[in-house]
Amino acid sequence: MFLDDMAKQNSWDVKDVETKIIEFLVDVHMSVEKFSVDYKKEQGRFNHVTPTLYLNALNLLFTCIQTLYTKTNNYKKQLSSGLDTLKTT
Repeated sequence: MFLDDMAKQNSWDVKDVETKIIEFLVDVHMSVEKFSVDYKKEQGRFNHVTPTLYLNALNLLFTCIQTLYTKTNNYKKQLSSGLDTLKTT
């Protein structure tokens, strides 16, 4: 999994990364809960949030992180290759 690779390359603990992601999602959940109460008071309408929405958000978050991770690694490889070329010329 890319989280394991990230942790190894950056000397991070995978559990710390997972904990931060979980804390972020808990914060999102609490914010949506507060927003839903305010929405009910102001508009008189309900906002229904299902567990599936949180799973979709989690999948989106992981997809974004993985995409950025892949791009960053590609840039690092290009930079390293360019530096090696400069050294040999």
